[in-house]
Parts: sequence; C-alpha cells; structure tokens
Amino acid sequence: MNWPEYDGLFEQISRWRGAKAYVVEMTDRDGRLLGNNGDFLMHAVFDRMLAEMKIDRVAPNTADLIIVPPNGALLEVYQFPSILRERIAAHPDLPLVIFPSSALFETIDPSFIFEGRTAETLWFFRERYSFEKTQSAWGANLGARGVRLLLDHDVVASGHRFVREIAQPHLSRSSTSGVQLLIGGRTDGESRLSTPPSESARRASLVMQVARKVFFALPHAVRSTVARRIFRRRLEAAGSQLMERVTAAGHELQREAFQRVAVVDVSALEYSTFSYYIRAVSAADVVVSDRLHIALPAAVMGKRVYLVEAGYHKLSGVYEQSLDGLPNVTLVR
Repeated sequence: MNWPEYDGLFEQISRWRGAKAYVVEMTDRDGRLLGNNGDFLMHAVFDRMLAEMKIDRVAPNTADLIIVPPNGALLEVYQFPSILRERIAAHPDLPLVIFPSSALFETIDPSFIFEGRTAETLWFFRERYSFEKTQSAWGANLGARGVRLLLDHDVVASGHRFVREIAQPHLSRSSTSGVQLLIGGRTDGESRLSTPPSESARRASLVMQVARKVFFALPHAVRSTVARRIFRRRLEAAGSQLMERVTAAGHELQREAFQRVAVVDVSALEYSTFSYYIRAVSAADVVVSDRLHIALPAAVMGKRVYLVEAGYHKLSGVYEQSLDGLPNVTLVR
C-alpha cells in the first residue's frame, strides 16, 4: 500500500481555489491554544494545503468562506463544538468547510452547531467510525441544516510529503541522544473517554489541573523539562501499560533490548516543546504510542510503529482508513 493523497479532498473544495477564507481560531474563549504538539504539526500541514490551493486567510467580513482546521476537538465532552457555533454564528451566509477530523457525539445532536445557517457546510471526517456514527445518529438533522458529510484522510497522512519539510528546521538542532525506542503514552482525559473515571482518578485529575497551572507559568522549555522529571512515574506507568498491551497482543518487543529508551508523551505540551517532539520522533527507531500524532509522523519518517488504540475509535479508524497495509505500522487494539 502507498500513502494516501489529498486529491479527493481538493476535488471537493476545488471551487474555492484562490478564495479568501476566515479560518476559525483553534483557541478557547480566553484565547489559549487548543491542542498539543501533534495538533500543531497537523495545522502546519493544513497551512501548506491552503497555500497549495492559493487560499488566503482574511478577516470574516472579507471572506468568501469559513474553514475549520483539522482537529480532534469535535467531541461532545469538549468545549469546542459550542465555541465553533459561536464563531460561525455571525456569518450564516458563508459556506463552511470542516477539514478532516474525528468526532464523538453520543448523546448531543451536533446539528446545534449549524443552527441558523443558510449556506452549505462540508464536514469532512478522517475515519469511517466518526463518519458513519454521525451519519446514522444525526444525519437527517444535519442534512436539514445544509450539512453534507464526507470521508477523507487525516491530513498528516494525506499530506505526508509536507511532514519532513516541516520537521527539517528542528532536526538541525541538537539530537535527543539517539533514542532508539520512544514510548509515548497519553495521560490526559481522552485516554479514558470509554471508561468512567474512578474516585482516585478524579482526585489525580484535580492534582494534575493544579500542577498544570503552576507549570504553565514557567517558560515552555523549562517547564517541559521539569515536568518530565517530576511526573516520570506517571509517564512510566502509561508507557508500561502500552508495552503490556503490545506484548499481550503477541508482539515481541522488549524495552530491555534497546540501549536508549525515552518514555514520554512528546505530543503533550506539559512534557515537550514542538522541537523536542520532532527530534524525539525523528531519532527513534521504534515508536509505541496511543497518540495518533506521535505515531503518524513516525510512520511517515519510516519508523517501526506500534499504534495502540486509546479511549475511543479515533486511532483504529484512522489506521483502517489511511494506514492499513503499510509495512511499518501495526495497530494494537
């Protein structure tokens, strides 16, 4: 199998080649960036796609259309669906394109996002699970509000040729000491979406929230280095769980066989700068992660990748849609 391309995506939005677009900010209501280093890579690929389409970013009052960048924030448990509704509400007559994303709306009808719109919406999904679930549960209501659902690929997969270009400036700096095995286990809430949190988990989450406030007051490079040390046990626990799942699935992979091992979620802003993220992925020979955008750039760079399913269908869905058949990528359910 070859890597997927973005021809289908571009064909669907070809009418807007050369257009002016209001690109919705991926920030919370206080202006803080949503996402992590993996999201920043995804958005950098997205920027190159816009450049190739000759689409210029402009203010909403001079735009021909609205574009929502690719994201993993369209989940009913997150703030972003409501934030998105607020940011597009004043422009009901502008066509809307949501670039390939995952979604999870179990009990809340996402058509509320598009209330009052008179122009069409193209909502692209990056995997079949989100696409089919949204279509079957909410398709009629979405269609009544002019929303058309389409299926494509995660842009880091379809825009794979941009990844090395984006990474190159960061690779010229000092290496990460030749890490051979990178184990990146996520410790945030998304890893537990499918399982109700225990009381101890809730208490740990509160402690983590306090710790985040303290660390985010420090310069990023400083706080990420300190956090890797302070929360080493947390990272090791998440990494050990990943390795146990890989072994339980019948894959022979022993961390003791590697001279240099890094156990850190390099996608999380708590533990990594963007440069460290890129360098760590580039330096590894083998990557084990339940972070999609640790595994994806690693696969693009030719690393041996074990992609471990996390809290919901996102990873297995992207694997089946865009990665199944690549010889260097294995899905661990």
